[in-house]
Amino acid sequence: MNLSATGGYVIPAQANNLKVTISPNPCHSPQRSVNVKIEADPKFSSHECRIGIYNIKGQKVYEARDIHFAKGIAQITLPVSDLASGVYLCRVKSNNSEVTTRFTIIK
Repeated sequence: MNLSATGGYVIPAQANNLKVTISPNPCHSPQRSVNVKIEADPKFSSHECRIGIYNIKGQKVYEARDIHFAKGIAQITLPVSDLASGVYLCRVKSNNSEVTTRFTIIK
């Protein structure tokens, strides 16, 4: 697990051939979504990934499955308007890699 985020800027979380960046971080109200940028190993022609959002207690509060994208970079928008203020973990699984990064919602 790789947790990365400090202050008002983001350090991308990276593992093996997968890099994940969440913006804005922190996410201030009235924003209704965060953008998840996934950079995957270009040697694969396509990627399938799964994104899970967990609260600080480890409870899954959102999941997006079967996300397909061509090699390179994917930008995915996740809804956060129903989430309370707090710290959340975003876990991205793609091919044989998994990355977890932290983001904050402030309402």
